[in-house]
Amino acid sequence: MPKWSSRAMLQGLKPVGLNLSAGNACQFTVNTKLGAVGIAKPADATLLNVLLAEGFTPVFSSIGIGSEGQLLNVNADLAAAAICQLVKGQLVLLTDVPGILDGNMQLIPELSTEHAAQLVAQGVIKGGMKVKLDAALDTAAALKSNIVVAGWQNPDDLMNLMQDKPVGTCILY
Repeated sequence: MPKWSSRAMLQGLKPVGLNLSAGNACQFTVNTKLGAVGIAKPADATLLNVLLAEGFTPVFSSIGIGSEGQLLNVNADLAAAAICQLVKGQLVLLTDVPGILDGNMQLIPELSTEHAAQLVAQGVIKGGMKVKLDAALDTAAALKSNIVVAGWQNPDDLMNLMQDKPVGTCILY
C-alpha cells in the first residue's frame, strides 16, 4: 500500500489514486519544447463528482496521458488548478516562500491581474513562481474567486490558512 494511501486512511479518508486522465478529467496539449510535458485543461468532472458524492477522496498524480497514448509530466500547480476548476473548489497553492514576493523580497499581501503583469514584465516574478501565478490567475478568472499562494514552511501560516485567516498572497479575481 502506498504511503500516501495509508496516511490518508489513518485520517479517516477513503483515498482513490488517479492520474489526470482518469475519467477524462483533463485533456492536454503537449509542450514539445520541453518533451513529454503536458499542459492540463479541465474536461469532464463526472468521475470526480461521483467519487466525492460517495465520500471518496481523489488523490492525483501529476501524470496525464496524451492523445497518442504517451505519458505526460504535468506541472503540479497547473494540475491542481485544472482539478480545482473541474469541481469548482477552493485553490491554495503552496510554495517554499511565504507567498509572492516583490523586488525587495517582501510579501505582497494582495495581487491584482494588472499588478501581476507589471511584476512579470519587470522580471520580478519568473520561473516556477510565474507558473504558479499563471495557474492562480487562470483559476481565479475561471471560478470568479480569489486564490491564495502561501508558504508551507511556517506551521503558524498553515494553521492560519486552515482557519481562513489571511496568509500569503491573495490573487484577486
